[in-house]
Amino acid sequence: MTENFGQMDQMSMGLLLIVSVSGLVILVLVFLFWIKNRTQEIGIMMSLGKCKFEIWVQFLWEAVMISIIGMLLSFAISPIIAETSASYLAKETQTLRLEQQEQENTGTYIDGYIAPDLKIQDVEVHITKEMVLMDIGMISGILIIAVLVAGITIMKKRPKQILSEMS
Repeated sequence: MTENFGQMDQMSMGLLLIVSVSGLVILVLVFLFWIKNRTQEIGIMMSLGKCKFEIWVQFLWEAVMISIIGMLLSFAISPIIAETSASYLAKETQTLRLEQQEQENTGTYIDGYIAPDLKIQDVEVHITKEMVLMDIGMISGILIIAVLVAGITIMKKRPKQILSEMS
């Protein structure tokens, strides 16, 4: 059973990487459409003298405000999901072990040793401060990269180019 939980750590890190990369790609695409729809606003802000960095920081701040809601929801739901999946994995592992024991047809060994009947009573899941900090750090990094990549398409243009495209 411990072997399965060790493999679960490797699988969760792999899934975390896959979800992070796919989330980054999706966010870049969302921000590309978001910035493209705000071209007129960007052109006006640039023509009024706002620098490109200030506009980019505004987009980043808007994305952070939206992501805070998502993080709060994820922190509220994640213990339930983690406990459910851990309980499921533990029960499946226990069922497989019982099937293997039934196939062997004995829990008694030659020297008279009887294997104890091990059953999982309860699974507890705790979200640690390190997990929260890692989550906040990864979300922040993904947001910064996504807004930066999406902003490159519009930020490389001059205000005159942007305003001429609007008409």
